[in-house]
Amino acid sequence: MYSRFIAVLCLFFSLGLVSALPPNLAIRQAPSVTVPAALASPTSITTTNTVQTVNGTMTETCVFTFTPVGQQIQEIRNCTLAMGGSQVSSTLVTASSTASPTAAAAFVLPGTTLQVLPVGLGVYGGITAIAIFVIIFGTWQRIQCRKAFRRQRTVENSPIFAAYGGVTKGAFDFSD
Repeated sequence: MYSRFIAVLCLFFSLGLVSALPPNLAIRQAPSVTVPAALASPTSITTTNTVQTVNGTMTETCVFTFTPVGQQIQEIRNCTLAMGGSQVSSTLVTASSTASPTAAAAFVLPGTTLQVLPVGLGVYGGITAIAIFVIIFGTWQRIQCRKAFRRQRTVENSPIFAAYGGVTKGAFDFSD
């Protein structure tokens, strides 16, 4: 009896949690970082991103220059953002072959942190807690009533109760 109750409760929880989780949670992985072999001479990479916005076309051009300095690689990022007639330039210099705090702050992988309060999760959890409380309270009350009924039946069927005229068939029949 209790095993069925627990099985249904586990099924209830598993169905709710499966639909509440994002579908690609298990697929997400941290971006891999590959360190190339030692550079013989400075290497430059140029990227251009163009985005159409409501205010016009926005173009971002970045030049990444990797310069060998001893055993480390110095990375220089020179980016220009142009929109209409205005331009904004920025330069970032990193003197390391591994990721540094400045380089890591430049890009944040979206979806890895909670930036808003999960209200739906709170509401779902609250309703679930109330439902579990109602089920447990109802089961406890049913068990208490069953114990009281069995106790009363035991007393009614005892020889002592029957000796004093106990409850017998037709005891409350006053049709004589």
